[in-house]
Amino acid sequence: PGATPGLPATYYGLGREPKPEEESSMVTWTQTQSDRLRELEAEVQDLEPSFPDAVQRNQAFQELENRLVEA
Repeated sequence: PGATPGLPATYYGLGREPKPEEESSMVTWTQTQSDRLRELEAEVQDLEPSFPDAVQRNQAFQELENRLVEA
């Protein structure tokens, strides 16, 4: 598979410093999501993001999975 574009910077929380209370509340991929992304040969940078909540994480996962399946 070719190179896949990474998620937008907003998914990674780039461009701003996290507030102290946000640091502990950030969520990462579930084990199942992480395993699926590895199966689809996701880029390393796509395996390590963190998200402010599970809703945003799950939306990002669906978008990334769809892109990888189409590739």
